[in-house]
Amino acid sequence: MNRKHPDEWIVAKLRARADRDNDEALRYLYGRMFEQVQRYVLQNSGSRPDADDIFQEGLVILFKLIRQDKFPAGYNVEAYLHSICRNLWLKYLRKYRREVELPDSANDLPVPDAGIAQFLDEDQRAAVDELFSQLGPDCQKVLNYFYYDRRPMKEIFQLMGYASEQVAKNKKSTCMKRLLALVAEHRERYLHLFTKDG
Repeated sequence: MNRKHPDEWIVAKLRARADRDNDEALRYLYGRMFEQVQRYVLQNSGSRPDADDIFQEGLVILFKLIRQDKFPAGYNVEAYLHSICRNLWLKYLRKYRREVELPDSANDLPVPDAGIAQFLDEDQRAAVDELFSQLGPDCQKVLNYFYYDRRPMKEIFQLMGYASEQVAKNKKSTCMKRLLALVAEHRERYLHLFTKDG
């Protein structure tokens, strides 16, 4: 685990306009927190890919909260991120009714029960939708099933008529890379939407 930075350092880096500052803080949080979140997910009926997805979504939510000045004052950033990820995972487990004994904690932080979409304004959602629409129909379906409906891969490969769960995983990975390539390709066009204040 890397050396601990104060909360003020993390918040300042995530609020900064320079990508290198944002990346430094996100890499720091990954190094400090991913193993904890992964351990929690694995202990509660999840997998390594589940932990990856939950942690990435948690980082995006934390980033948007801080950039929009909605991060509650006085909270420890690392503990708050862990609670965001915990809430996201519990929501996933409730949705799919996985039978698992979930630990209760008297020290849970009040974290918004929300996904990424809540933190996008109308213009930002329109930009994401426009790029998403440039993907083929199969890619749109796979990514919708996985990221929005949060369906498991064993269900997605059946819904899509693929030969195996591995084929579905490969397709999801390929489609996500294509979407990220589109984001990079059109970065200058949309950058102002995702760096504006508030």
